[in-house]
Amino acid sequence: MPIPSNSIFRCFRTADLRFAVHPLDEDRAFKLLAHCREHGVRYSVVISEIREFLDSKSVSTEHLAAQMDEVEKMFKPWLDF
Repeated sequence: MPIPSNSIFRCFRTADLRFAVHPLDEDRAFKLLAHCREHGVRYSVVISEIREFLDSKSVSTEHLAAQMDEVEKMFKPWLDF
């Protein structure tokens, strides 16, 4: 099962597109992680879709790298690559 279409952007704070910094965003990120584990979504798919989302928002290279580091901390230990 693919990642639900609205679940990625809901993990980011609207004002600055930072990953899971607000408790509600963090809760949504954990729900996304649980969905991915339950449905066998691979880590490589998650990071690809998140990178695509951030690219669509025209974030800086530095911001992209920082957010991908945060995503990796939460998702990589739990999902197959």
